[in-house]
Amino acid sequence: MSRSDLCPLWAVLLLLSACRDPQTVNQRIADSIVASLGDSVIDARAVGGWRAADSVPHRRLEGATARIGQRAYLIGGFGGPELDGILDVDVFDHGTGQWIQAAALPEAVTHMQAAVVGDTAIWIAGGFVGRHPAPPTDAVWRYDVAADRWIAGPTLPAARGGGALLALGDTLYFVGGWAEDRTVDRRELWRLLPRATAWQARAPIPEGRGHVSAVGTAGKLFLLGGQQSHDLSPVDLQTAWSYDPAADRWTQLADAPTTRSHAEPAAVHWGDWILVPGGGDIGTGRRYIADMLGYDLRRDRWRRLQDLPTKLRGAHAWLDGDTLQITGGAEVNNAPSNWIRWQRALRGEWMLLPGDGPKVNPAFVAVVGDNLLLFGSDQRPTYRYDLRSGEWGRDGDLPFRPRQGEIQAVASEGHFLQLLGGAPVSGTGPLLQAFDGVRSRWTPGVAIPSGVTTPALVIARGVTWLVRAARGQADSGAVFRLGGDGQWDSVATLPVPRFRPAIATGGEQLCLFGGAVPGEQRWSNDVQCLDLAKLSWRTSAAAQLAPIPAWGGDRPDGAVFVGGRFWVYGAPQPKGYDPVRNSWAVGATAPFSGMSVADGDRVLRYVPETGRVWMLWP
Repeated sequence: MSRSDLCPLWAVLLLLSACRDPQTVNQRIADSIVASLGDSVIDARAVGGWRAADSVPHRRLEGATARIGQRAYLIGGFGGPELDGILDVDVFDHGTGQWIQAAALPEAVTHMQAAVVGDTAIWIAGGFVGRHPAPPTDAVWRYDVAADRWIAGPTLPAARGGGALLALGDTLYFVGGWAEDRTVDRRELWRLLPRATAWQARAPIPEGRGHVSAVGTAGKLFLLGGQQSHDLSPVDLQTAWSYDPAADRWTQLADAPTTRSHAEPAAVHWGDWILVPGGGDIGTGRRYIADMLGYDLRRDRWRRLQDLPTKLRGAHAWLDGDTLQITGGAEVNNAPSNWIRWQRALRGEWMLLPGDGPKVNPAFVAVVGDNLLLFGSDQRPTYRYDLRSGEWGRDGDLPFRPRQGEIQAVASEGHFLQLLGGAPVSGTGPLLQAFDGVRSRWTPGVAIPSGVTTPALVIARGVTWLVRAARGQADSGAVFRLGGDGQWDSVATLPVPRFRPAIATGGEQLCLFGGAVPGEQRWSNDVQCLDLAKLSWRTSAAAQLAPIPAWGGDRPDGAVFVGGRFWVYGAPQPKGYDPVRNSWAVGATAPFSGMSVADGDRVLRYVPETGRVWMLWP
């Protein structure tokens, strides 16, 4: 049997296992699937796909997830098709790679969240107790990690199920959920100070909700999405809020691209991101989804990420370093069915984003606001890929640029884009056409200086910079700056003449990497950086900067500034330059050609041959 034949068999067996009740049968099937497939599970998922690691001891849905040290704790939840609460606490030890059992819960509870205090205690509060539909509880429990036992804590002021429990340091917060009616959305926020015996009321959240993805970090609470009216005509939410305990004030954040609930046991905080894998999206008629959304804490914006390997609602997820783990959850009905623990690296591996786009070659791309814009010299439309939803816009939903014709360069910053190209007018050179992403409007711009060949374009701190390539050893090339009066100023000449280098800016400086040596049949590994404030150069030729290591004499196909490094793409491997440490690192090779562009702390790459978009956290 070939590997390609195994994937359909795996899908059939996994569906059969979801329909069977005995745990031992399910676990044997899941274990045998993982053992037989190995890496073949990701064959159809190309680079950076998900791997089936092993099987979880108990099916579970809508429980709680916690991580302390090397161990991940899966706590309670529903355990079978009858939607009975379970007492089991499964623990995965990343040090040994084994599942073990922790002390059972004092009561079978679902619809609760876990908060970790230090590295010694896991807290849970509220939830629904017993078989669905179950009543809420006001019970609070603390798991003592060292003693492996559950200890009763100060009860909530009232019974609540489906609320969010978060920790900031050693202070606990509980917000939202539902009372005995299981329908009216509660807004109360309660705080439990260290060693306190009672919860205190704080400013209520402006919109009541439960089933909300919640994270406490950087001294604030973040609540993303959620659901209103648990039992009667439930409505999923797009809104998101943050709470500042110092000011006792709520602030509304950017809306999610779609409604989202039932992802709270899977929501994780990773660096500057909150990841929201799977869940439900009643607003678009999808109760079980494979979407994974990311909320960028630094930039208050959402991004669609690579999909999960299967639809999962109410799953459990946690991090092992930069590797995301997810297991449990419901795939096709409102009962736990997934036995597989899936995992994938978040950093250093390319992720395929959803959506099939147009095949444009040659292509020019730029990020403008929440969109990846795509241009082709012989293509009239401005194609738009919505980075929030992972969907391509329709042809014509953005205006055509004023002048069509060959494109030579594009650059963007925030919601503003400059495009150099178009048919010349009255003998002039190509025009610098401007696009306002907020107003969705083009403006024919100014002509570039005469005699500029193979130009490169960057925007740094609201200023447009143009780089003219070398025209020979006697003319090394020049850098121009566009002034507020619409005139170009020649501000610097290149210290070392190079033709078609890779060019990028980190805001403070403009750097040129490699390029052809005029008059010679070779590509260099030079680095030249211009301080945009002082207009002074530092170069590898003068031993001030480290040259590109082991470049192999190839032409770079682009450079981007992401995560404090300039990433230079091309054969044999991408290289990342840290201008502060003057050092290089090796990046993840893209097994496809395309155009790269920065999007915050990510690299996006459009592949003309397939019309698909990939992303990478370097």
